[in-house]
Amino acid sequence: MNLSKYKLPLEALPEQVRKISRQKVIETEFIDSTNCHVLIEEEDFDDGIYKNKELSYFVKCTTDMMNVTPEMIR
Repeated sequence: MNLSKYKLPLEALPEQVRKISRQKVIETEFIDSTNCHVLIEEEDFDDGIYKNKELSYFVKCTTDMMNVTPEMIR
């Protein structure tokens, strides 16, 4: 099976993503990732990279996705 037509070149990362990747990791506590919707929607985290005592990481990077609706992602 030839899948080459599905291989699309990646565009450059948006500036917001590059900015976050350059930040220092913030050590703080956050809930388990099994409740990630709560972590993303209800907790008060800015975009950034976080690490807790159990060495779990949480990366939040808000990306504007023009013309994309929640129904398209579900």
